[in-house]
Amino acid sequence: MENHKTLWKRVRCYENFPNLYSKIYLKYNSIKTMIYIMNSNKLLRPSNTYMKLIYQGYKDFGLELDHLKNI
Repeated sequence: MENHKTLWKRVRCYENFPNLYSKIYLKYNSIKTMIYIMNSNKLLRPSNTYMKLIYQGYKDFGLELDHLKNI
């Protein structure tokens, strides 16, 4: 099993941090939370690597793959 730091490193890679997203911390109901905010107002196509993950998720959960054709 991967440790906490290794998992966050993978998440940052998938989210293209810090190029595409910035990370900010908020307090919500007295709980410190972290969110990613997109740096651009433009909608961008996900990377090929990320699209493969999305595609696999759709397959794993039996979702219609046709929805991904226009991305």
